Amino acid sequence: MFDRDTEGVRIELRSLTKHYPGQPAPAVDDVTLDIPAGELVVLVGPSGCGKTTTMKMINRLVEPTSGEIRIGGQDVLGLDPDQLRRHIGYAIQQVGLFPHQTVAQNIGLVPKLLDTGVVYTETDKGQTCNFGEVFTTDGRIAALGLTVLEDDKKFFPIYNAAMTMRQETYEKYPALEKVLQSVIAKLDDATMQQLNARVDVEGEEPGKVSADWLGKQGLLGADA
Repeated sequence: MFDRDTEGVRIELRSLTKHYPGQPAPAVDDVTLDIPAGELVVLVGPSGCGKTTTMKMINRLVEPTSGEIRIGGQDVLGLDPDQLRRHIGYAIQQVGLFPHQTVAQNIGLVPKLLDTGVVYTETDKGQTCNFGEVFTTDGRIAALGLTVLEDDKKFFPIYNAAMTMRQETYEKYPALEKVLQSVIAKLDDATMQQLNARVDVEGEEPGKVSADWLGKQGLLGADA
């Protein structure tokens, strides 16, 4: 896909813009960058200024509203997104890092792993596979018209999200238990699938999706 004979490839962003539906201002507005192969570039700015969105658009975890992205001279928007990501190395932030590995090893690890999205898209295509292990709360199940088979043999474990905090924090803020119970009571599987669809299918930012839902439920701000 890309020329591997050089140390890295040129990345070009031309008038790159991302505007989420219902948002008054774009998350990324008309960004133009020309990064030579092998160049070290750092995006610096306050929270919410569009750094993560810009990075996600380069490997198409977020689809741009307009603009152009070229890697090694190739138009990224014309490539299969799953194949594209397998050729890009990146290190996940914070808890996603392996502390026993170097930065270079962390970056080189991701292309070796299949994006979880491949399970959904390839099952939908029905060419390379026709079934796979999925998360039942993933929004791509309904979006792609997939069917989750019943685990009648109880082979797979049931994963339930659980809040974990330090004992001293809980003792200092005991009201947190009531707050969390209010969230848990409203956050069922169907709701999580709808929220995940806004992120995985529609490309919205997770933070914005969660804040929107919490606000509508009266769990955020003055109404909480």
